[in-house]
Amino acid sequence: MNLTPTRWITLPTILALGAMMGCQGFSSGSSPHPNPGQVSAAPTSLSFGSVKVNTSQTKPETLTNAGGSSLTITQAPVTGAAFSISGLTLPLTLAAGQSTSFNVVFSPKSTGAASGTVSLASDASNSSMSIALSGTGSATAPGQLSVTPATLDVGNVVVGSSGTATGSLSASGASVTVTAASSNNARFTLSGLSLPVTIAAGQKVSFTVTFSPQTAGAANAALTFTSDASEATTTASATGTGIAATGQLSVTPPTFNFGNVVVGSSGTVSGTLNATGASVTVTAASSNNARFTLSGLSLPVTIAAGQKASFTVTFSPQTAGAASATLTFTSNASPSTTTASATGTGVTATGQLTVTPATFNFGNVAVGSSGTATGSLSASGASVTVTAASSNNARFTISGLSLPVTIPAGQQTSFTVTFSPQAAGAASATLTLTSNASPSTTTASATGTGVTTAGQLTVAPATLNLGNVTVGSSGSATGSLSASGASVTVTAATSNNSRFALSGLSLPVTIPAGQQTPFTVTFSPLTAGAASATLTFTSNASPSTTTSSATGTGIAAHTISLSWTASSSPNVVGYNVYRATFATSCGAYSKINSSLDGSTTYTDGNVPGGLTYCYVATSVDSSNQESSFSVPVQAQVP
Repeated sequence: MNLTPTRWITLPTILALGAMMGCQGFSSGSSPHPNPGQVSAAPTSLSFGSVKVNTSQTKPETLTNAGGSSLTITQAPVTGAAFSISGLTLPLTLAAGQSTSFNVVFSPKSTGAASGTVSLASDASNSSMSIALSGTGSATAPGQLSVTPATLDVGNVVVGSSGTATGSLSASGASVTVTAASSNNARFTLSGLSLPVTIAAGQKVSFTVTFSPQTAGAANAALTFTSDASEATTTASATGTGIAATGQLSVTPPTFNFGNVVVGSSGTVSGTLNATGASVTVTAASSNNARFTLSGLSLPVTIAAGQKASFTVTFSPQTAGAASATLTFTSNASPSTTTASATGTGVTATGQLTVTPATFNFGNVAVGSSGTATGSLSASGASVTVTAASSNNARFTISGLSLPVTIPAGQQTSFTVTFSPQAAGAASATLTLTSNASPSTTTASATGTGVTTAGQLTVAPATLNLGNVTVGSSGSATGSLSASGASVTVTAATSNNSRFALSGLSLPVTIPAGQQTPFTVTFSPLTAGAASATLTFTSNASPSTTTSSATGTGIAAHTISLSWTASSSPNVVGYNVYRATFATSCGAYSKINSSLDGSTTYTDGNVPGGLTYCYVATSVDSSNQESSFSVPVQAQVP
């Protein structure tokens, strides 16, 4: 704050000098011109680059009187033995605004760098000024550097984006080393040159000019390349025009191909409208064929550049045959209408019939008994009417179909195949379903083996222990039925106690020899105390009934009430309660409250008896930071 800028200190001194000069002027009786003459030189310095010894290179220099009154140049001595001037006759008077030109010559007699000055003496306000001269004497003739093309036209470029043009620097006469490359317009940038770069005589290197307009309109730049060529600087120009962005709209895919669509139904294909260059506003979308309709666009819709909008085309043929449409989208893009095509073929509906499974494998079935398997008939494409179902082997029969039966497209109907062997040995059959589908007959196969030994059915485990289950809730356990010796068909499964329910079996079920199928027993006690049930499975095994037992104990639910002293920590907003089952110590806690408890009490309801429990609490502050566990307490439930 106590420092005063130098220019503020100097200004009063200048004013004082001016005042003194003013007094002298008044005393002599004359007044100086308010805007005296002033010499300016262009350029202010001359660099001749590399010039072969005992040859000369000449460069022009211009002097201008930039003041408001005439001036006279009286002397122009040149220093530096290799430099001289010509075309300047002294003394020389220049009127205000007048210019004169003369030549400066560089004639090196030896190799190496040389420097000099042209010193101008005049009666101008800048009575003495100098023009710096420099050059290098070379044992050989220096190379020449040329730019191709002389003008790089980048053309029209959208404002906010960039366009490029490529040029080249060529050396002739001798190699040339380029040390700098610049542009006088920031909208045009040079790249692709790793400077300094030496270009052998007869060779060239490429470079790139990038034009990045920020406003619309024509623009240009001067490109300057500095080198050790005979001319120290080589120039070229670059031009380009910035144009306002206009969006373009495209459709993906350009053709919507629906293939075959059944008459009376519809097919859909999704597409997108894509904007590039600038945002595009779509105002209308139409189809020239009513069988093809557009949906999914809420018009008008504006799509940002680089973004897209989705839509759907639906083909709904009313007659058989090929059909097509032109889809037209109107927008402010260039051009204003964008089109896509849609094609499809209407076909008469013909359903297809499928049998599942394709092969019915019965495994081993005891001679004189039967095994069953369930299958299904599915229709696709169109509804199918099944008129007949047959087997080419009387040992395999089809049942469960009330013929004729019509199956809507996409639906199915079930049937049963029964294998009843009369003799031991392998057997097979072809099952044939006749319908109006394409083809008209659909087949499946069936295989099985008649065995003289009846299968045996085993239940595992022999006793399913459901353990302790709280009264009013349920517990479950899983068992399995296993067949041995031959396949076994289970037709019924019962429990003699309604508190034990059987599930998981889709009866009748055939279990191949050596295989098993699972089932589930669910115990739902209504009162406390031990309970049991006998589970009975009826089948074609030997014996025909197989039993197992299920046991469980209903236990009463208990309620434990908890309370604790409020935390003294600041900003506490609530508490969490954790519980663990006591074994030899307290541990492995689980949180039991679903949300923060704002009070200092909690009731743990429906707690199973016969165990000891550990409880701890934590406090939680407004930053959701939770404290460590409190001292645990124990509760023993009888």
